[in-house]
Amino acid sequence: MIYRFATLGLALVLSMSARAAVLSPEKLLPKDTVFVITAPDAPKAWATMTNTPYGKMWADPAVKAFKDKFISNFQKEVLAPIEREFGFKFDDYGSLARGQFTIAVIQNPGATKPEDRYSRLLIVDAKDQAGKLRTNLVEVKKRWVDSGKANRTEKIRDLDFTTFVTTSSELSNSWAKIFPPKTKRPSPAPDDADAPKSENKKIEITFGQSDTLLLISDSKTAIEKVLGRQSGGMIGALEESPAFQSDYAARLRNTTIYAWLNVKGVVDEFVKDYAANKQESKLGAPFDVTKAMSALGVNGLTTATFTWRDAPEGMLTQLYIGAPESARKGILKVFAAEPKDATPPAFVPADATKFNRWRLNLSQSWTTLEKTLTDISPSYGGLINFVLESAGKDKDEKYNFKSELLSSLGDDVVGYEKPLPANAALADDSVPSLFLLGSPNPDKLAATLKIGIGALVPAGAPVKEREFLGRKIYTFTPPANPNAKEAAKGMTFAAANGYVALSSDANLIQDYLRGTENKPKPLMETPGLADAAQKVGGMGTGLFGYSNSAEHMRRVMDALRKDPNAAAGLFGDSSTGGPMGGLSANIDDPTAQAKRFQQFADFSLLPPFDAISKYFYFSVYAGSFNHEGFTMNFFAPTPPKLK
Repeated sequence: MIYRFATLGLALVLSMSARAAVLSPEKLLPKDTVFVITAPDAPKAWATMTNTPYGKMWADPAVKAFKDKFISNFQKEVLAPIEREFGFKFDDYGSLARGQFTIAVIQNPGATKPEDRYSRLLIVDAKDQAGKLRTNLVEVKKRWVDSGKANRTEKIRDLDFTTFVTTSSELSNSWAKIFPPKTKRPSPAPDDADAPKSENKKIEITFGQSDTLLLISDSKTAIEKVLGRQSGGMIGALEESPAFQSDYAARLRNTTIYAWLNVKGVVDEFVKDYAANKQESKLGAPFDVTKAMSALGVNGLTTATFTWRDAPEGMLTQLYIGAPESARKGILKVFAAEPKDATPPAFVPADATKFNRWRLNLSQSWTTLEKTLTDISPSYGGLINFVLESAGKDKDEKYNFKSELLSSLGDDVVGYEKPLPANAALADDSVPSLFLLGSPNPDKLAATLKIGIGALVPAGAPVKEREFLGRKIYTFTPPANPNAKEAAKGMTFAAANGYVALSSDANLIQDYLRGTENKPKPLMETPGLADAAQKVGGMGTGLFGYSNSAEHMRRVMDALRKDPNAAAGLFGDSSTGGPMGGLSANIDDPTAQAKRFQQFADFSLLPPFDAISKYFYFSVYAGSFNHEGFTMNFFAPTPPKLK
């Protein structure tokens, strides 16, 4: 009898302990989760981020004046209005993430409306701050009641949850109070029957606490599923999904931050919804969305993951796209690199700020691309094929441009950039860059390109030839566009050293031709480059790249310190497609965008770059294909002065 009581007591203790323990994200989320991004241990992730070179730079006294003003302005202009409008204080919640911090999207298979197909969910584990979390939630509800905001309290699995009720128009009005538009958009005339009418949708956000967990979602069903998992119910967990299992074991386990997407689940749902609603393409009858997705290979994708982890030697991130070789076609097959040497060639100079090499079978890739285009639209594919085969026949009926081109292409694509002149504007997109196509017969390839350009761009100026160091240099000037603000840039190309080099900068082509004889100091001799390459899988995977972040940041910071208005170059002109062009097209010009950003950032307070140069170094990446899919690894080694 005593033995039975002892056994029962032990079982109860173990049961209570199991229920008290907070489940990890893959155990807590339901099986029908299609997307998750999580820091399983938020404090550890935050400590890791603050320990990165950039995190240490932010804490450096040299940037204190800039940082303090930025934070002060951001709190005043952004955080304070949000707090006033929605009745809570960020400081009350900033330290509550003591365990996991998880954002997820959950599929609702039984939903009949497209807008109900997915639910959004936020999970924060407060751990020892659970009492403070409970107090904060009570205070938020009280403020909403006092301010007259619509809300209600209801039970979900015997726990109290509060639902904030609003509409899309009310939310837009609240957002406008926080971020008043600088330029008012013109409203359609009242009698304009053709003007699109936006639907005023009802929006409900439900939140509450379960043990130490803060749960926020736009769906009570999603919260109920998590509560079911938390209480040991029979609801299947994400970790039971075969698609997630393989990714978790191979890539996600023991990472600082990871993101996972069930691509196949999302694509299948889209295709089913598209077919059910018989949607029509705006691109015309020859184009069918589902047919295009199949031809491009989207239907063959399974999952995608992103992971981030830190180590004493540097920061490593990874992007993975699941695409089984047996079902792989379309774009991924077009760009599938062959596992060959991608080491920087000897002619790539040490002062290159960016470099990439792609061992791509260009002839095979073009054949695959042509088939993909034909599968999407036979008429379009046939037109492209006709144009290519017709090029050059005006001078020789037997000439076949397409055949000549494909027979001249090799399996090597190289590109690199050199530093801009010191006086170049921040928005200057004329980065000295060189693009090289490998060829078994580069002279033939260059001559073929000359014929093709002349035939395919008849309105352009004739391709000119000149001699330089015993080699032919070809220059093409595109036709003038009277509506363009600036004249279109031409292209110069020449054959040498097993490649055809192309650039909009004729001087760079000449430097390349000189380099084949003078042999400048190569990029490959950069200290630490070979060791860093090993962290991403080496240089023999068929795709390898390098970026000198120190040189890039030196240019950006020097330009901003000299002229704070140079920030306009970071936004770009929406009409010319700058780095961030189009974000507010037809509303503000780049200068206005820059001034808006300068409400927070006073670039005149930035220190000289040399004061913080120790935090910047370089980064490398390598990509590879195997029978499961495509993997891209990125590595940023710790700068030597921080070791």
